[in-house]
Amino acid sequence: VQHQSAFDQKVYYYPDLPKGFQLSQFHKPLARNGRLDIAGESGLSKRVRIREIHMEEDVAKLIHETEARKRVSLVDFNRAGAPLAEIVTEPDLRSSQDAVEFIRALRRQIRYIDSSECSMEKGTLRVDANISLRAPGSSKLNTKVEVKNMNSTRSLGDAIGYEITRQALLLKAGKPIVLHTRLWDPEKCVTEAMRGKFEGPCVPDPSVAQIVITDEWLKKMRSRLPEMPGRKVERFIKQHGLTYKQALLMCLERDLSEYFEAVIQQAYRPVPPCIGSHRSFFLL
Repeated sequence: VQHQSAFDQKVYYYPDLPKGFQLSQFHKPLARNGRLDIAGESGLSKRVRIREIHMEEDVAKLIHETEARKRVSLVDFNRAGAPLAEIVTEPDLRSSQDAVEFIRALRRQIRYIDSSECSMEKGTLRVDANISLRAPGSSKLNTKVEVKNMNSTRSLGDAIGYEITRQALLLKAGKPIVLHTRLWDPEKCVTEAMRGKFEGPCVPDPSVAQIVITDEWLKKMRSRLPEMPGRKVERFIKQHGLTYKQALLMCLERDLSEYFEAVIQQAYRPVPPCIGSHRSFFLL
């Protein structure tokens, strides 16, 4: 967490932003250089670096419909101006499975501290995926393509899988990858071109004061944090003799993990092997 962060005006012109700029944090974000450990495809722990967390205001929502056999675009301004936090990772995710696991782990972290409901279906958690490929043995990534409109972890995995295949076929045919943004169509199970990718200028905003955070305040906030899911999983394995899968199941939600421990303290010593099964999960 940075001791000082400030807001900028990100200038661009698009129907979802009628005032012509969006409040964001381009030069001085709220936080930098974080990390989150997830379970990789091999089952081993994989560290995902978080480049930054910046705050910004939400824009309007574009709705594309068909009326009287004509395609029309509507603009919903209900969410425009609402504050949000954008979390940007380094290119450490190597597959659609890694991306899905990262979102699940991130969602658990945020729900544990009761910062957000983090529902992709309700729009309180939204995910954009930047996808780029590289040749085997090379460290240089090709041009990235951003994919939007994924409202579930299943859509996220399917969209990334489709886009990897699409880009691989283009590269195999000798065609270039063009920098642009695409939308995931869950009905057709394809990504479709949305618009060219552009970065507008960012200038300091004169109307919003800088955020100043002291070491004392940070220490106070950290002391209020609950035991986080990663550490709780490790403790359940050591203290209650659960397998990793059983411990993870019991730590999916903070309320469930606390209820599980309350049951154990009152009823069982030691924990019976069946306590982590799906049947016991529903009995709890």
